[in-house]
Amino acid sequence: MINPLSEKLILMEEEGSFQVPGKTYTIAEDTEVLICLVVSYKITTPEKAYNKNIREELLRILQVPLRTIHEKRLDQLQQFGNNLQGEISQKASENLGVEVEKIQLTYDVVSQPTTTLTYSALAFT
Repeated sequence: MINPLSEKLILMEEEGSFQVPGKTYTIAEDTEVLICLVVSYKITTPEKAYNKNIREELLRILQVPLRTIHEKRLDQLQQFGNNLQGEISQKASENLGVEVEKIQLTYDVVSQPTTTLTYSALAFT
């Protein structure tokens, strides 16, 4: 007799990727940036990943490090993106049986404060 669990595990995709919808964050120096993430993963323990929505679970795990993004400066965003993978890899492996292969962070500056007004105001004082 065929085990139905193993049959369903065979049908699971071994790897995948998804894009996290873009979101605008205000980071240090009152700069607004639109951040998009692309997460690539590979299932390493199918028994743990079985019957779980990998995308939703990874998004939930990502929320913790993303809470600290407002502390970053514009020049720190790329390094922050590189560090995200390491930060969520252990939890993803333990909870989901998934290895996060890559997190690609892209950003666009939506608005930046103008420093000219600050400098002109200082010149008159």
